[in-house]
Amino acid sequence: MDLMWFVHVNHKKVFESEDKETAEEVLKILKNINSDSDNIIQFALTTRDAPIDGKLYKKIMKAIKEFNMGLIEEEIGELLKGLPSPLNPRVYGKTEPSIEPPKNVVKNLLAASQAKDFERAKREWEFRGEIIEETSPDFSNCQLCGQANLETNCIIHNIYNGNSLKVGNICVRRFLIINRSSSIEESQDLFDAIYNRSVYVKMLQRLIPSLADEVISESTLLKLIDICKSYFGETFDEGKFKELISILNVGGTHIEKILYCIATDDLKSLRHLVKVKQLKDKVPNYWGKMRARVTTTLSRSGAYRV
Repeated sequence: MDLMWFVHVNHKKVFESEDKETAEEVLKILKNINSDSDNIIQFALTTRDAPIDGKLYKKIMKAIKEFNMGLIEEEIGELLKGLPSPLNPRVYGKTEPSIEPPKNVVKNLLAASQAKDFERAKREWEFRGEIIEETSPDFSNCQLCGQANLETNCIIHNIYNGNSLKVGNICVRRFLIINRSSSIEESQDLFDAIYNRSVYVKMLQRLIPSLADEVISESTLLKLIDICKSYFGETFDEGKFKELISILNVGGTHIEKILYCIATDDLKSLRHLVKVKQLKDKVPNYWGKMRARVTTTLSRSGAYRV
């Protein structure tokens, strides 16, 4: 059987083909369609199958079948705008704890834990936000349940013996009560917060190179604002900001000044640091209009409510 290539949008399959070049072209078109949108979307080209997004899949496959790539851009833009944020696992439904964990999960957790019974062992672990993408050579099947076809590994650490495991986020949310939480509900909330912050950092790392440009696009600036506000929540924290700057390795630079203005909602100072592509002097009151737009963007952002 020939190798199949899949295009994923927010972890859902929207296209499949045996031809990698065609799949790459579809991915490129979808990214271009979304480039001027406020919505944060995760795209992926992979050989791993996934649940299907019926509407997007039908339209894209039809466009390819009819040799009309233009159909993708004409009919799919609005569907992309309406997608929920991929950042918070709760978007796809709360993960219920398993009443009776599978035997292989119990066996694998006990083998790596200090405790000899499952109820104590599941409280020995912490999640520090370390995530491995499926494209990494260090990627693994879930080391608790053995599940393949994961999109990410979450690395968990035993607080007593120093062992670590690469697991899927569903196993963490379903079977563990991670360190600093006292119930499965608290554990899920804490895990979600740590996981999402790690994703925000990865997104910022991808967007930051564009800040070195003399002029940046409006969509890039709005995405930066959305991600920054989501990372810090409703209250800005100077210590958390310094930690983020250290992680991003942009201390003492023009980029740090830009991120500080964004994080503290200082658009007045930001306008002197950033030139916005395509608008320039065409919209005299752009920064005033942007403040209203930022408020609207953040109020509807699922990520902001994590």
